[in-house]
Order: sequence, then C-alpha cells, then structure tokens
Amino acid sequence: MIGSYGREQQPDAYTGRIKAKQEEIVALIAENAKTGAYTQEFDERYRRIAEEINALKEE
Repeated sequence: MIGSYGREQQPDAYTGRIKAKQEEIVALIAENAKTGAYTQEFDERYRRIAEEINALKEE
C-alpha cells in the first residue's frame, strides 16, 4: 500500500510538552473531584492549561 492514510504524526519537540499539560489537566480534575466542589479557581486553571495546549498545537 502506498502512502499513509492515518492521521498519526511523528513525535516532535512539542509532543512531550503537550502530553505533560494534558496530564496536568487530568491531575487538576482528579484534585477537584476529591473536593467535590466546583470553584472559579478550578475553572481558571483549567482554561489556562487548555489555552497553553492549544498554543503548543498551533506552534
């Protein structure tokens, strides 16, 4: 079969940084789940991390 039809990409300099940010979001969600309360601080931290991930993906 000639060519690659998958969307799989080779890891680059940003892959590790994006993965670390994604893990940071998971940890943030787990921490928030333990408290059982939604806070403005959680929302702001989540939004900031998500924006960082999007910026890394654009680079």
